[in-house]
Amino acid sequence: MGTRHCQVHLENTNVINVVSDVRTDAIEAFIECVSEVGIEKATYRAVAARARVGLGTVQHYFSSKSAMINEALLVQHRALRKRHETTDAVAPPENVTEAIKQRFARTLHRTDDERSMFSFYLEYWAHASRDPELRLFHHELWEQFEADVTAELVASFIDNGREAPPHLADIAATLIALIYGLNTNVALHPRQYPSSRVLRILETVTDALLGESREPVPGTA
Repeated sequence: MGTRHCQVHLENTNVINVVSDVRTDAIEAFIECVSEVGIEKATYRAVAARARVGLGTVQHYFSSKSAMINEALLVQHRALRKRHETTDAVAPPENVTEAIKQRFARTLHRTDDERSMFSFYLEYWAHASRDPELRLFHHELWEQFEADVTAELVASFIDNGREAPPHLADIAATLIALIYGLNTNVALHPRQYPSSRVLRILETVTDALLGESREPVPGTA
């Protein structure tokens, strides 16, 4: 995640943009600090130094570390949702199973920045396990994400002229848990979990959940 350098302009609209950019820079700096040294050592001073803003600026935008943690989680959650919703396939998927595979494949972390983002998640979960308020905040986000994904799966079946299978909410929850598990392995064991293997696991599980069969690719069985 590159740190942006902001220039203050006189126009009101540009001043608003600068305020937004400074706040965003501080959150990105906080995520990077947490990914590298953990939440406890990601202090106001460390965040200010990385974002190249004054200590007072960070304190002005975020009254507590919990406020920074919550906003950072929202940023991560929105980024995950955006990647999940984005359609970038050159050709439309052949069937509903392929459509769902493509959608979930976009939420796998493959770049250094994405892996850094997930390192933040690992730190967050460890911290939230000891903080009821953070745990509740994450629970609410998770419930909404699961409901949104379930609705998207239903829409995928309808768009492909197929009847949605029973227990679709459980299938959505399983796929979300799979993605989080795969991203954890990618973050902790990148050499053992290259993109090719991660995609193959995703395909295998999706096929099994949705009742599809797939011939093994030569050399990958």
